[in-house]
Amino acid sequence: MNKITNINQNSFSLFENNNFTVIRLMTLIAVSVLIISLLRGFIPILLNGLIEAKYIYFTLSGLTLLFALYSMKERSIIPINLHSILWLNLFFGVIWLIVDSMVNGDVFLFFSVCIFPFLMISYCRVPSGIFNKVIFILIPILTIVVFLDYLLINTKLFNNGWEINERLRMLMTSSWADQTHTYYIYRAVGLTGDEHDTSSILVMLSAFLLCIKNNVLTIKYRLLLLIMVYVALMLTASASNVFCGLVTALIIGLYKFRVGSLFPLIKALFIIVIITFILFIFFPSFMDLMLIPFERMSNLDALATMFSTQLELNLANELLSIFLGHTPNLQLSEFGLITEFGILRVLYASGIFFFITIMAVWLMPLLLFIYTDKYTKEQMLPYLAATYAGLFTLIHYGSILRSTNIVLFYSFFGMSIRMYVMSRIFIKSNEIPQA
Repeated sequence: MNKITNINQNSFSLFENNNFTVIRLMTLIAVSVLIISLLRGFIPILLNGLIEAKYIYFTLSGLTLLFALYSMKERSIIPINLHSILWLNLFFGVIWLIVDSMVNGDVFLFFSVCIFPFLMISYCRVPSGIFNKVIFILIPILTIVVFLDYLLINTKLFNNGWEINERLRMLMTSSWADQTHTYYIYRAVGLTGDEHDTSSILVMLSAFLLCIKNNVLTIKYRLLLLIMVYVALMLTASASNVFCGLVTALIIGLYKFRVGSLFPLIKALFIIVIITFILFIFFPSFMDLMLIPFERMSNLDALATMFSTQLELNLANELLSIFLGHTPNLQLSEFGLITEFGILRVLYASGIFFFITIMAVWLMPLLLFIYTDKYTKEQMLPYLAATYAGLFTLIHYGSILRSTNIVLFYSFFGMSIRMYVMSRIFIKSNEIPQA
């Protein structure tokens, strides 16, 4: 049975990587947009202040927006119902933007939830072999930068480490604002310049690595990358996203237990625990570092701020704000203005009807996954898990909707749809038994 499965998997990989792709130039552009969005922090550093970072980022975001607009007219392989929902969401978004613009239109929210989702159409045409290799190369770069960031600002390993870190951070963010810290540890912010944005990226990458097949990435290299990602996630000290990463791993573990493919995951996580234990023995301060996010989670004052429990809410105003949206302009809801829940900020800003179409877009891969066959689920899982790990981080702030994260999010989204479509075609053409 395993031999047959391996033959099917090898045949599918060959089929998927050679069919329904775009010309090499468009694949190169799609991959380049993804790489630049994640490594853009290097650009102002390399230019050494010649051009202010915010102008570089605005330019790159504008080019990404143009690529998303171009993706609208691309010949699509996505299911027709998803295609229709994308355009319906755009229709509601345009109406919302017209109304919102009467005061002070939030064009960035409109782009994030209406235009950038069309990026998935272009990533639906990128072969998984190329996409996976790019992700596997980017992970060490992103995590090593986080390690260096932490060592520069929290240790004396480098001479003038603090000054070097502050200079690099200023170049990346165009800001001399004090670096955030929790307790006595300064947070590593990585290439995004923000600990929450960086940790959101790491949560998505951890989910992808937990689900990727051994025939795609060897267990040893996957284990190494997982350790790098989880340690980097801890160094950001973003309690909410550490929580998201742990819950995501638990959900993936429960799913793999249900489908009977838990052993490789247990093996990887067991080795991670052993290595962590060894680090605790030889580097006691490492334990203090690892415990910081959990101490934040148990901080009642921080949780009260996150849940805005100090507010005296007017239920009628809250319901009206949810119904109408445009809370930043109407200011009917104090909760909607200050809540740290990213998903609730979207709800209060968009209003219930627009929010429903946004969620319809975001939930489509999950619905396709639930109602498809077992073989197709196996192909979708790594990209689907990364997509919803990213959405899960919307419980705190809205990192996946920012220009640093949004391309990665919609690229995983697009790849999950691609694997659904390609697997269904492969099954029908090869008459593979469906479970």
